[in-house]
Amino acid sequence: AFLLSFTLALGFGAQPVVGDLFRTFYARKTYEVGQIIEYRGIVGEVEAIDNIALILKTVDSKLVIPIKNIVESEIKIQNWS
Repeated sequence: AFLLSFTLALGFGAQPVVGDLFRTFYARKTYEVGQIIEYRGIVGEVEAIDNIALILKTVDSKLVIPIKNIVESEIKIQNWS
């Protein structure tokens, strides 16, 4: 019973971590450094993608966007020039 409880607790506890790994994989596959995207009306260039955030460089600042927000939001990808 103890082993079953431990296994279930570990499984449910690891669920958010596994979800974050899948989100990161999706973001890295979909977006590229140097790509121009629009996020919530803000247009900028993808400067970096790490395990927890995407950094969007705008005209006057940098925006750090959590990967979760990128995956769950509508993103417009600008055409390459």
